[in-house]
Amino acid sequence: LINSGKGIEDVLDALPSVVARFPNVLYLVLGQTHPVVRRGQGEEYRTRLVRQVRRLDLEDHVKFNNRYLTDDELVQYLMATDVYVTAYHNPNQIVSGTLSYALGCGRAIVSTPYLYANDALADGRGMLIPFRNPAAIAEAVMRLLSNPELRERIQRQAFAYGRQMRWPRVAAAYQRLFRDIYARSRSARGTAVASY
Repeated sequence: LINSGKGIEDVLDALPSVVARFPNVLYLVLGQTHPVVRRGQGEEYRTRLVRQVRRLDLEDHVKFNNRYLTDDELVQYLMATDVYVTAYHNPNQIVSGTLSYALGCGRAIVSTPYLYANDALADGRGMLIPFRNPAAIAEAVMRLLSNPELRERIQRQAFAYGRQMRWPRVAAAYQRLFRDIYARSRSARGTAVASY
């Protein structure tokens, strides 16, 4: 779901440098405007993005898919992606469904260092770049596009991490946690604690 906190304008500002070096680059902006944003502001943000694409002469390098995507459609797009970018503006962002999907699909990821991305992309699972920094976005994307070995290494690490987030793995981890808590509570029942 598209909104101004996603930093899409920063990626657009980064694209002219990327396109100059990689003229076949296509940046996909996927998803409809967030319903809450649309109720309050209409399509103002998306309209600004379209104008920015025209101003930067990027019409051949940016495509908008202005609808809600099913999970299967999102995965299909991600599997066709060489580099996935989240340029979120909020450093306190604690979740990103699409970042989780990109990890699960084993994509090379460039992201700003919001809370979730810091954890998810640690240990070489992606590249972190400063907030609101189109030059850093361009540099990271070009580095991944020009270095297939680096891109593939990051993809392997992202995929391995993403596999740990699959529901059967998560359920098994919770099951172990609940068993441990239950076992500790049973062994602690005979212990009395008092304070005076």
